[in-house]
Amino acid sequence: MLLMQPVVQPLMAILGLMARPTMRKAAVTLARSAVVGMTEGQVHQTLTTLESGVEVLPHLIAHAPSQPVARLLQRIHRLISWGAVYDGFDAVLDDSDLLVAHPDDAQRQFAEAWLAIVQSIGNETGHDAAAMYRRMVDVRELGRQGPQAITKPNATAVQIMTIHGSKGLQAPVVVVSGLFSAGKADANMSVQDNILVTPQVLAGRIQPWRAKDRPQDGLWAFAAEMNKAQDKAELRRKFYVALTRVKDRLILTGSPGNASTFDEEAGTLAVRFAPDPRTMGRMLIEGLRRATWCAGGGAPWVSEQELEQTTLPQFTPQRSQTPINPAALLNNAPLGEDGLRGLRIYHHAKCFETVETHSPQRRARTMAGHLEAQESTAPTAPLSLQLEENIKGAAHHLDATFSCPRKYWLEHVKGWSSEPFHLPNTGVEPDAPRRWPEPTTFGLMMHRVLEIGLRNPRSLSDDTPRLNASWMHEGVDELSSSITVGRVMNEFGFGLEQENGSREAAWRDRLMHLGGLVDSGLLGRWVQGETLNGWSVEAVRTELPFFHRERIVRQTESDGFPTPFRSRNGATVERVNMDFSGRADLVLALVNDEGKGALQVVDLKTRGCLARFNERTPSKGHPLQHVPPTELSTVPQSDEETLILHEHRLQLALYSVALEAIEGRKPPAERRTILPPALLLGANGRIVQLSTTAFKAAKDDLKTHLDWRATVHLSADTNEPERQPAGSTLCGDCPFYRGDLRRCGPEDEPLGFVSLLDDGP
Repeated sequence: MLLMQPVVQPLMAILGLMARPTMRKAAVTLARSAVVGMTEGQVHQTLTTLESGVEVLPHLIAHAPSQPVARLLQRIHRLISWGAVYDGFDAVLDDSDLLVAHPDDAQRQFAEAWLAIVQSIGNETGHDAAAMYRRMVDVRELGRQGPQAITKPNATAVQIMTIHGSKGLQAPVVVVSGLFSAGKADANMSVQDNILVTPQVLAGRIQPWRAKDRPQDGLWAFAAEMNKAQDKAELRRKFYVALTRVKDRLILTGSPGNASTFDEEAGTLAVRFAPDPRTMGRMLIEGLRRATWCAGGGAPWVSEQELEQTTLPQFTPQRSQTPINPAALLNNAPLGEDGLRGLRIYHHAKCFETVETHSPQRRARTMAGHLEAQESTAPTAPLSLQLEENIKGAAHHLDATFSCPRKYWLEHVKGWSSEPFHLPNTGVEPDAPRRWPEPTTFGLMMHRVLEIGLRNPRSLSDDTPRLNASWMHEGVDELSSSITVGRVMNEFGFGLEQENGSREAAWRDRLMHLGGLVDSGLLGRWVQGETLNGWSVEAVRTELPFFHRERIVRQTESDGFPTPFRSRNGATVERVNMDFSGRADLVLALVNDEGKGALQVVDLKTRGCLARFNERTPSKGHPLQHVPPTELSTVPQSDEETLILHEHRLQLALYSVALEAIEGRKPPAERRTILPPALLLGANGRIVQLSTTAFKAAKDDLKTHLDWRATVHLSADTNEPERQPAGSTLCGDCPFYRGDLRRCGPEDEPLGFVSLLDDGP
């Protein structure tokens, strides 16, 4: 049982002390464990002096058996007081002797499994320690019906698996054995059956008279042929699974025939190619023949006459042995047009080096003798273990957490859910259907319209660096067509056609109108082939996937040498990797009048496209509508355009930095300049771009913010960020401000349940 494992019980004790700081039972379990390491006498003496109702952890700190243990308990106590539930568990696993006392890989996996269960329960209970502990106690009381202590072999272990059991898995090296025999037994068993059940028909084979042959039955013959075809199809599927579980090296064992000869002097091998047609080996030989024939190369399984024919003849088993030259197969036997250049063939186990294995006792004696023979030396200072920390992030959260660092701190240090807190069963009447969809849903719909309806010019210049095939997709000019919008509406579950006068029809018309604005703006004219603002578009790439790792290294101001983020227990975190992955809405491949190529990230924003949008009179609609799409300048023309560009500058900077990293890995001759990023405003169809100065400032702010994030994760002494000043409007969209429980807000507003706050004087 998982919850009874020795590595899990101290973690349960920590969770119990989070829920009830005075729990003596948890104190006994924790004190006896390798986390504290007290003897039975020390445990008895410590707990007899603990008064009833007194908090346990401060008492254990005062009676800790050593100073390192006391410092560890102080840190755990500080994390618990902050509400950092999961950081407390990490401190136990990372800094205590718990995994030193239980060093096997199984106990580590048990700890990870327990943490996964706790986090899952925390997501359901709002990460409240008391509720989490009650649920974990209920799970423990399930006994053998609860979570089991199941381990997975590590990466270096050899796993013996059936083909069915290997589905969905992958390994660096895979050995497939039995190819030339798999299928024989299944076929023989099918022949012996007297009942055949297929998805289409059920047939039986009767023999009323033992002295005579079975009567001929057409239904049985039909069912037998269908069953044979299904068996072959299943065998082909198994064959595909067996050969596609490998990442690096695939090893096939077996012989295609029952006779072979090896000439030791000439180094040639002769094999009879006659695999049973019922086996996977026959499929392998046929596949090798097809791959060699397509590549036009020479191999013993395809003759010269067969290579010259327009169609590959059917394989026929051979009675004689076919000579094979292993050296020629290694370097000059291509498989397919873009496949392997050759195969390695080993005819005997003696081809491999013999590795002598020793028993654990012999290895221990050898090590002891080696240590005794060594001369004693003066102890040297232990080398510091240098580590790297990987932290994941989301690009669309950067600007919000930069404006309010407290939001990031509450989510990642306090461990609070980033969803508004709503009381269950409050009896609130369900909201009436809204005229417009949720802004997030509408934004996704408009993104999809842009993805499938934007024209791709594909007019490449001879002077600019080449683009790969992913830029050459077909893109028809149907951004504002009913066909494109209808397809998107259908993908989101609203059908291909919408009833006139319905909400969905209004959404459809709005998407078509926004597509028309984009068509009449700078982007629409660019993709039509016009040269504007000194640039023309060669190709476009929508939904460009990226993975970016921002490496953060601290340096001292005096000498410029790196300084660690955290140093504890002989280990230092020298570098932090902030990992971001996602998709950029749109990337433009541009060329200027001088023939220089460039790339630019453009992110679509649909602010102001719903209720406040006015199609007939834009001047009376959302402020973003006040500038028409015919204004081709990329400089913001209104305060609203300047504001929305500033609110998303860190997100745009990250996309551009990721694009710079992608281009930096190319040869210098194939690189393109990265222009400052821009926003595509759906409300007016305009492109507004960061200036060069603003782009540089955004990248500096991005690095500063990521450095602060790294400090929050790695430094235990980070101060809690202050709340927003009184009257701040940033809190209106924050999940910690919205909901039935106001967990954070401006300094002048009280926190707590909203209903009680509204009823106050």
